[in-house]
Amino acid sequence: MLKSERRELIIDTLRKERSVKITELMERFGVSNETIRRDLVYLEEQGMARCVYGGAVYDFLTTNEYNYSIRIKNNQQEKLCICREAAALVNDGDSIAIGGSTTTLELGRHLARKNRLTVVTNSLYIANEIASNTLNKVILTGGVLSRDEQKMTGPDTVASFGRYFVDKAFFSAAGISEEGGLTEYSEEERGITETLIRQAKKAILLNDTSKFNVTAFYKISDTREIDEIITDWRASARDVKAYENMGITLRRANK
Repeated sequence: MLKSERRELIIDTLRKERSVKITELMERFGVSNETIRRDLVYLEEQGMARCVYGGAVYDFLTTNEYNYSIRIKNNQQEKLCICREAAALVNDGDSIAIGGSTTTLELGRHLARKNRLTVVTNSLYIANEIASNTLNKVILTGGVLSRDEQKMTGPDTVASFGRYFVDKAFFSAAGISEEGGLTEYSEEERGITETLIRQAKKAILLNDTSKFNVTAFYKISDTREIDEIITDWRASARDVKAYENMGITLRRANK
């Protein structure tokens, strides 16, 4: 079993049972104490668990807030540059859908400079930024408010995005790989992104290179179902060629 697969199964167990023990995980996966400890430390660093004596626990509020506070700080410069590049693809009068994430957060500030946009988003922050230009129309999705991330989530969010066809959709994903496609760590995020891809004439993924060759638990779509990828300057020539061979435009944002 691959390390990534083992960690995904540990995450799944944590979500279902709210705690795991090192001894039980050792027996289940047939690996050493040190290997499981490294797995749990990694999950804690990603904000997906909290290590305790003899194992780890899943505390929704603690892990969710910690996870978000870490993610919003990760690769900040890359995310800023990616959003700047993405905004350059938007024309006055476009209809846009934006999935709220730490990557797309800055897109709202850039799009506030555009005029006569019609924007559907589940992010309160992005909605307020774009609506600061009174020439723009902003539609906020329904759903349950995620307090720490200031965005709407859940089945009503998916249904809201599904009511509109748009020129361009911007979104991020937990991982992308040539073989595995686009993937997410939660079923809710998977459903939102899948809908955005389906409802847009042009589906545009905003992912920094740390998410390349990463496979999370839930599959969103095959890679070929998206039209463009905007990433950072660290993307290799091989990455560019691999995705262009699939008919996908890969853009590298400059510093």
